[in-house]
Amino acid sequence: MPADPDCRTRVFFGVGAGGLFRLRDGGWEDMEPTVTAPADAPPTPPAPQAPGGAAPRPAPFRFRVVTGCPGDVLLLCGAGLAGPLSGDPDFAARLAAAWSVPGPPDLADFLTAVQPRGAGDNEDRTAVAVWEP
Repeated sequence: MPADPDCRTRVFFGVGAGGLFRLRDGGWEDMEPTVTAPADAPPTPPAPQAPGGAAPRPAPFRFRVVTGCPGDVLLLCGAGLAGPLSGDPDFAARLAAAWSVPGPPDLADFLTAVQPRGAGDNEDRTAVAVWEP
């Protein structure tokens, strides 16, 4: 976050599964760039393996620059929150409603908004959010 309040450029970076989303005008927008291969491109090789063929290496480094507007909420999150936000319209609507009020929620309301919704839904809910003034 820049020290200059007039600078709206935000730089996000991460590694592994997860996502970057923007809440604007009551709806979520996936800010991850879409990468499509040309029709004549060779097939993508399998994920690189760790030495000895053990587990796959982590996903490549991600880097994204986003311009925030007043009232936006910018959310960088792990897979445990990105999955439901992308694939569960009820969860996405509930989170959008909870976070569409002016200013950030207090800590208890923030944690309540990202809580698992049911039995067996206990994935990590790592999240960093920026409420644009």
